[in-house]
Amino acid sequence: MQAQTPPINEWIIIKAIYTNPQHLVNVAEQIDIRDFTYRPFRIIYTAIKQLAASGTAVNSESIMALLQSEQPAYYQEIDAIGGTATLDTLYDPQYRNMVGLDEHIRSIRDRADNQNIINAADELKRRIEDGDANELALEEFDKSIQAIKLRGRQQDVKPVGHSIDDLLSRIVNQDEDIVGVNIGKKYPKLDRMIRHIQPKRVTIFLSNYKSGKSTVLLELAWYMASECNVPTLFGDTELFDSEVQTRLLAKVSGFPMEYILSGHWNTMESHRNIILNAKEKIKQTPFYWHNTNHMSRSQIVSLVKLCQLKYGIQVFAYDYIKPDIEDDINARVDLQIGAKVDMLKESIAKACNIAVLSAIQMNEDTGRAANSKEGERLADNVIVLRRTKDEDDMPFASHLLWLKTSRYTQANVTVPLDIDFGTQKIEEK
Repeated sequence: MQAQTPPINEWIIIKAIYTNPQHLVNVAEQIDIRDFTYRPFRIIYTAIKQLAASGTAVNSESIMALLQSEQPAYYQEIDAIGGTATLDTLYDPQYRNMVGLDEHIRSIRDRADNQNIINAADELKRRIEDGDANELALEEFDKSIQAIKLRGRQQDVKPVGHSIDDLLSRIVNQDEDIVGVNIGKKYPKLDRMIRHIQPKRVTIFLSNYKSGKSTVLLELAWYMASECNVPTLFGDTELFDSEVQTRLLAKVSGFPMEYILSGHWNTMESHRNIILNAKEKIKQTPFYWHNTNHMSRSQIVSLVKLCQLKYGIQVFAYDYIKPDIEDDINARVDLQIGAKVDMLKESIAKACNIAVLSAIQMNEDTGRAANSKEGERLADNVIVLRRTKDEDDMPFASHLLWLKTSRYTQANVTVPLDIDFGTQKIEEK
């Protein structure tokens, strides 16, 4: 109808309802006018629906007459591409009888849904980059995505086993979206403990202060990014970028942080080359870092969603969970901690289909998690990280991981670790 050919699926739908308006019974329930990308088809689709509803015969003359009387601007658009002569070409005898259009309807709707998601994401990204993002902007984005998801659920209710073949195929191929990130090559015991780093799940480490929770979180996040090639975002409330960079240089080079900070490596060519190689590896790894201190819950959610759009992150490590600055200072701390874990689970892990790792600080005197009851209830895996004691009888391990609770695997499992804070290296024992 124009030099630019409309999508074939849209062409078929318009030809079908033009030739036999009874097709509208199926089409109109599933396709909205905005789902058509080709503007003339939007005009024709609306006109056919209006004529059919009034009981008027659908043909080129009736469409043009309706447009001329009620929508002169639309009449001019259709007339400019050939008017009745062009509309007559829509008639196709193969559509006189009712035929299956589900595949074409689904294609049109899926394309429209994808475009709507892109539009919503672009708008959120623009508002974040312009500094206009707030809770209302995030709420509008979430509503747009949920509306698209809901439309799909309403129109595509199917038997539960309809996609089970695809599921089994993805399991056989170890698709990380289904089975999670396998860290068993370096941490087989921890991997068995929690059955991979799974999407949609939140794993919380409970630890006394200065006991290694940041080191463990950074190690797991870095390992997934550098060795598993999984794009990972590290949200940090404790360290500055230079401190994180120094830790990563130590981790990759094998030199202690104290030696790196001394600068003495620059006097030896072999050591300098090791540091420079470590620098290049860090720069090339899909590992993203941001200081999230003093960020509200909504700001953290916006940050994660933006990084997922820009970098395709599959893991978010958050170091660590504290009461939110946007909450009442007199509010119960346990509820504030619970609200932060709920945010990590519902608004990030589930909404973005990514894995989340985080930590909660414990009381030094009691060894119990400080106000963490609500957070523990909401998390999928809760792992206690503590230093080993004489009674543990583990002379080669400096720390112990204990799976306190889990929704998906057997709890009360332990994994001994040896942590070298100088080189930031961690080894299972």
